[in-house]
Amino acid sequence: MRWINRLVGLCLIAAIVPLWQTADRFPGTAAIFPRISLAALGILALILLVSSFWAVTSPASDGEGARSLAAAGKPPAVFAITAAAVAAMSYVGFFPAMALMAAALFWVLGGDKPWFYLSAIAILFVMIYLVFVSALNVQLTTATFLH
Repeated sequence: MRWINRLVGLCLIAAIVPLWQTADRFPGTAAIFPRISLAALGILALILLVSSFWAVTSPASDGEGARSLAAAGKPPAVFAITAAAVAAMSYVGFFPAMALMAAALFWVLGGDKPWFYLSAIAILFVMIYLVFVSALNVQLTTATFLH
């Protein structure tokens, strides 16, 4: 599955360039947060890309490195689920779209601890609300089908 890591790393690095330019539209210092996030994502993508060329020294676990159609289909499925969630955000709102995405990812990736996963998602949602809506006064997308 090293080719998947190479593909994902290259796709992430390629996506950073237009997203970096999109941050120019934010007023004043508002462009700092997305650019720091993109820089961190770029560093992690570069690490993923470079490490995919190293020989694997440990045995594969949890299906990683498996040579099957199901294992090869997981990365494209994750990209498709994420893209669908981003597209759905403008219709159903941020939190419902992210909740549906979390449920779909749990199912596709074969999660085995649903209560841990649900509690982590709930904590993440609360932190997103506190940081972005309460502290930074950033309005997250709301459902347009209700208006």
